Amino acid sequence: KASKEIMQACVDAGGTITGEHGVGLDKRSYMTLVHGPAEIDAMRRVKAAFDPRGLMNPGKVLPDADTAADTYTDTDVLVRSGQKAVATGPETSQSGVIEYVPEDLTITVDAEMLWSELGRITRAKGQWVPALPPTAADRSPNDSPGDSPNANSGDVPGVTVAQVLAEGTSGPLAPHYGRLRDLVLGARLTTPDGRALRLGGRVVKNVAGFDLLRPVVGAGGTLGVITEATLRLYPIPAAMATIEIPFGATLPGLPVTPAAFLVMRGDQGAEGTVLIHLHGSELQVAAEVDELLTLFGTPEGARVHRGDAALSRITKASDLSGAPIQIIASPTALNGPELAAGLEALLADESSGVRRCASPLEGREVWACESLSPDLERWVGLAGRFAAEGGELRIAAGPEDLQSALDKVRFESDSRSGARVLAESVRLTFDPPPPESKA
Repeated sequence: KASKEIMQACVDAGGTITGEHGVGLDKRSYMTLVHGPAEIDAMRRVKAAFDPRGLMNPGKVLPDADTAADTYTDTDVLVRSGQKAVATGPETSQSGVIEYVPEDLTITVDAEMLWSELGRITRAKGQWVPALPPTAADRSPNDSPGDSPNANSGDVPGVTVAQVLAEGTSGPLAPHYGRLRDLVLGARLTTPDGRALRLGGRVVKNVAGFDLLRPVVGAGGTLGVITEATLRLYPIPAAMATIEIPFGATLPGLPVTPAAFLVMRGDQGAEGTVLIHLHGSELQVAAEVDELLTLFGTPEGARVHRGDAALSRITKASDLSGAPIQIIASPTALNGPELAAGLEALLADESSGVRRCASPLEGREVWACESLSPDLERWVGLAGRFAAEGGELRIAAGPEDLQSALDKVRFESDSRSGARVLAESVRLTFDPPPPESKA
């Protein structure tokens, strides 16, 4: 009884039943405190997809089928014990903010809220969502609306939180802060068959049940429509700097850990650059800039972008989404040189306007070009080599026949490993086939 009362108090305060060690035999009966029947049923389906015979840890995580669910309520407590939700005036109450507790570094919003509006509200408290997705073409966290010519696409014509989360692209800061899906703590999802699922929660550490949230972020809306999201915030850094080094310069091992590291290259023969983004306290960033410039010997053409210009530089450099042809390769040239050499050779044949943005810390790179070689056989062969090494080569935008051919290579690779069957089973958890009509 005492254990249940403690769990109920945690949930009433906006927490969860477990933040680290998972759900064992004792806590599984408390799952109904944080999940409704629809969420628990979805978890059972996912469990069955991975373990159809019920051999793995039977009797753990999920409650018995006959466990009463009347302890669960889907009514959120907006002002919780010991916490005060922020309300900064009529513009906040009408902007789509459901709950904002700056002390907890979390915000819950209607997913139809503009991404730019989310940034405006959190910036006022010195906080931000450190994701720079190309869809939003995000400005610096310190910018005011209209300050930047490349302002948040929420202004033209209006990119919403739901759209950004559906795309799931994180931007160049992902190695430091985590991917976009790591910044989403919870969400409400309407599935294609009309179910309303509440996924995740409103706390950073939450392992109450199977994680159904991460597959949704970046799924392109194929698993359902996100209608509400709880996001993890971070303080806006006091100082930022981006060091730009000519591509030909020798790069020794870095004595600091950058927030972003990009390798840029233009068309064939064009000089490229390396971008090292730093942020932190003013003293820290100043010291790291001096240390790196001393280490590099300040090569000719080196530049240092500071403040808002530092973030703007890496954001614009990493955004190749406007190119008519976009190729995504993993691993990168630095992590998979032989594969990268094959891709470079293929792009050198009948391609034009080639640009590359590699993020070695992420292990992926994006190539953009105006045209490319139509040699389908060579493209398929190279994609097979990537797949054999556990990577991928895909066309995010470009000729449909080439996209289809490379998708087929990935499909066949996933099928051989069994991943395709699992992925389809999980998809059916969110989008089951319609029931057969009775004659």
